[in-house]
Amino acid sequence: MSDEYRLETLLKLRTRAREAAEQELALKRQAEAKAKNQLEIAIQLKEDHEDLIRRGREELYDGAEVTIGLLQQRDAVLQARSLELEGLNQKVEQAEIALKSAQSATATALAEMTQARQDEEALIKHKENWAHEQKVVSDRREEDAADDIAQTTWRNRKP
Repeated sequence: MSDEYRLETLLKLRTRAREAAEQELALKRQAEAKAKNQLEIAIQLKEDHEDLIRRGREELYDGAEVTIGLLQQRDAVLQARSLELEGLNQKVEQAEIALKSAQSATATALAEMTQARQDEEALIKHKENWAHEQKVVSDRREEDAADDIAQTTWRNRKP
């Protein structure tokens, strides 16, 4: 196997690794965006629910014909909404954890992609240096061959 073939093969492998790392990074960024969106939705739901509870407390004693039964009914609704709010708080916490996890995965994928790109660039540079080195060796061989021909011609000349 020639050195040039080995370098080409290795370069193709590094290029594929970089492309795979770029695709993985894109997927991780999509997952991060989705997690961020889910967090925003959960926060908005929580805020809306808190607003409903606040308005419910304000309206608890509103009305001219408030009865004990109506107060109990409104209070039961507020308690149910408070329980729902606890569930929404848990969803917000879970969404925050998911976002942090997605951000961590994105950072890892970015580091891997950066490393793959650096490996590929280093190999490209090595290949360029190797090609230059091979050209210098080839040029020297041609010069040596030309010198040999010139010496042979000079020795074989007729005086």
